Amino acid sequence: MTLLPLVEVQFVANAHNEWVALHLHIDASDPEPALQWLFGSPDLLAAVAPLDCVLQLASVAPLTPSVLKLLPPNRVILAIDAGALADSGAARQLDALHEHGYRVLLDGAPPVDAPRPAHSAVSLDCSGSA
Repeated sequence: MTLLPLVEVQFVANAHNEWVALHLHIDASDPEPALQWLFGSPDLLAAVAPLDCVLQLASVAPLTPSVLKLLPPNRVILAIDAGALADSGAARQLDALHEHGYRVLLDGAPPVDAPRPAHSAVSLDCSGSA
């Protein structure tokens, strides 16, 4: 029996309440196989077009070269938990992803002493439910 990955899906709306993206959060201790399963065929991105996908990850570790081949930079926004900046080399990897065309979003407040990527945006939950 093959278990499919558990994926939390939320729509992202702009100030006019128009859907502009699909927020995906994979609930897995090892998200790399789930990412390969989810993005391994073009079905997901074709089904939600023209919406982009905001991919929420706890760290940059699952973003291996084989996974990045499946994530088109023009359709996927990488939302990385800001606490991941405490990991050695994470800021450099985020800068490299940005230089390869990925839009990178830090989710939350970065650790005080952690190196910061050169290019980033920080998300803020304004829904009132957080």
